[in-house]
Amino acid sequence: MQAALAAVSALIVGLVLGRSTRRAKPAAVKKMPQRPVHLVPGSETPPLPVDGVAPRPPAGQPRRGAGPLRLVFGAVLIALGVVAAVYFAYELRSVITLTLVALLLAVGLQAPVAYLRGLGLPRPIGLLVIYVAVIAGFILAGWLLVPPIISDLRAFVVQAPGYLSQAEAQVGRLGIQVEIPRLEDLERRVLTEVSGDIGSYVNRVFSILGFAFGLFGGVLNAFFVLILSIFILSEGPAFREHLLSLMSPEHERRWTVITQKIADKIQGWMLGTLLLGLIIGGATTIFLLLIGMPYAFLFGLVAGVGELIPMIGPIIAAVPAVGIAAFQGWGTFGWVLLFYILVQQVENYILVPRIMGSAVDLPGLGVLIAFLVGSELLGVTGAILAMPSAAIIHVLWFEWIVPAIRGDDRSPDASVQVTVGAPATPATQVSVRSPAR
Repeated sequence: MQAALAAVSALIVGLVLGRSTRRAKPAAVKKMPQRPVHLVPGSETPPLPVDGVAPRPPAGQPRRGAGPLRLVFGAVLIALGVVAAVYFAYELRSVITLTLVALLLAVGLQAPVAYLRGLGLPRPIGLLVIYVAVIAGFILAGWLLVPPIISDLRAFVVQAPGYLSQAEAQVGRLGIQVEIPRLEDLERRVLTEVSGDIGSYVNRVFSILGFAFGLFGGVLNAFFVLILSIFILSEGPAFREHLLSLMSPEHERRWTVITQKIADKIQGWMLGTLLLGLIIGGATTIFLLLIGMPYAFLFGLVAGVGELIPMIGPIIAAVPAVGIAAFQGWGTFGWVLLFYILVQQVENYILVPRIMGSAVDLPGLGVLIAFLVGSELLGVTGAILAMPSAAIIHVLWFEWIVPAIRGDDRSPDASVQVTVGAPATPATQVSVRSPAR
């Protein structure tokens, strides 16, 4: 059987070779050296070189000469670069956080500075006016609100053991046994542990010193953020223009649009959050004072600060007020619960669309993921920075990454009025046509 197969194979090979040798040989033609060419997708014949130069391979096809060793070496270098960047970012996370806060503050205040410059004020005078107004606002708010807030906080600390006892009793009526530690028991336990140990007093002294240095460090960080934001506002526009000038005209127009959209979203978030905090905090304080609810100033502050945390911040701020209202009687509890529900609806459907508009129009899932990641990495600061971070990623994704994936390098559709560093003039407007979809 194997011999028969070998014979048949030899016969077929002989016929093919015989047919190929009987063909007429073409005349000798002098061959010209040609450069290798690449097939164009969708065509059957390769394109002819132009001026002796072969066309470049289409996008997405690897070039000849890029061997496996070169690809592996490049991938290893990229991986090492990413690991090194992540390591240094982790080691410098505090500095990076302060720099981001200063950058957000500078971007949020650039619109008022540009507005004052449009009125004829020099840029340094406009910076001075804006920052003096901001500092004066903080001082005035502290002078008016800090005393009643501290008073409410002290009263709440004094009444907290009573609230815990009532909560334990109410839960016990449902047949659930919960042991809540008393404040007196905690104090007695701490005094018992530290009374006979001299070293514990030393530790307490160092703890007090650590708290004092931490407070001093917080003040220095706030001062650093303020000074850094001033430098960003004063020198940032020139640095931005320098970076954009290094690009090609097409990419310069694209990144002018992208950076302006990022600035618009950050400004909308910052100014909108500030106004919402003032409105919600003030309305909460006034309503709680009218119904005789205790700790009205404290809960008003919590409601205003809760606006800094996206999505779940107002809900978290409502929990302590509703919980304390439950100990004041069913009437107070009902009014407080109804008020917070009404405030949520008014904020979501009236205040946010009118104040922020489409400046921070972001998908809820993306904001929630940014909140979880930010709170895990940086705690409360990361939770606050979640919304502007999500806004920046949103703009970069739809204006840079998606066009790059689609292979569309044309500038996005926008008519941008550049307000970074100067008031809007016809020379600083960038109009870009929309790419064909």
